[in-house]
Amino acid sequence: MSILITVPAADFSAIGNPKVNKLLYGFPADNLEALHFFESGTVGEPYVGPSADQSGKGNTAPLIPGSSAFKTAGGVATSLERTTRTAGFGIFSPVPLTDRFTVFGVSRNLLAPDAAIVGNFLVPWSASGDWNTPAQPLMTNTNRASVNGADGLLHINQQNNGTGSTAAEIAALSFRATPNNSQAWGGGQVRPGVVQSGTPKDSFIAWALSFDRAAGYTFRALGQGGTITDPEHAALWIDYQKSVGARHVFGAVGYTSQTIVGEMAMAGIYKNVSKTAGEMDALIAVLKSRMALRGITAL
Repeated sequence: MSILITVPAADFSAIGNPKVNKLLYGFPADNLEALHFFESGTVGEPYVGPSADQSGKGNTAPLIPGSSAFKTAGGVATSLERTTRTAGFGIFSPVPLTDRFTVFGVSRNLLAPDAAIVGNFLVPWSASGDWNTPAQPLMTNTNRASVNGADGLLHINQQNNGTGSTAAEIAALSFRATPNNSQAWGGGQVRPGVVQSGTPKDSFIAWALSFDRAAGYTFRALGQGGTITDPEHAALWIDYQKSVGARHVFGAVGYTSQTIVGEMAMAGIYKNVSKTAGEMDALIAVLKSRMALRGITAL
């Protein structure tokens, strides 16, 4: 046991001693606004939510209406087998989007790793402003995580085909606003992703994304990642999200009107903080450790 003594208004920063970092379940506690472990419910039975928030902030997240969700040993999946494809499931966080934030989680694609299944993207995180109904996303929305109006869009997704059945992969996706909605933020790739060859397509993958209105975003997964520097489109996107009261959406969601099979194991939000690549890699290490406690390996 350790004891933390706080002296109000005292500043000992000049001493040079190491700083004491408060942790919650292994995660840095400062600015941690929501933490979901998807642990409630009985394995094999329908999952009805809501998803409890372990951050202590009380940000319990209800299921999005129309979700197809079942409790598993790993978390929550859209189906108990791999053949029933649905729009998926999502939880709608009460946490609003801010000019800076960091999201993190563990998810996986459960479609059979068959290159013949193309164009199916599972979305584990998005902003509700990129749905047809931002104030209350619905699984019946035909533009789940894909509304690309005057603001552009941004989300994380996993695809089934790509580099084949023995390469786990995940990416961040961003489009510019119209009339350039086929172009990516920063003039780079629309879907800059990371791949780990020789690993099953259906692996659990731990990931993190940080956003900064004044800079752009950084995505990390599989020990890799990259930064998209585009303050212009980052500002357009977040300004619109805030104007419609957008909040964070997590789950195994079928992109646009696609049907998928997927699973979500953990998710969390840091509010008003855009973490560095190194800090996100540290978050990913904690996610992997917590998955190991369930007897599950996450990449």
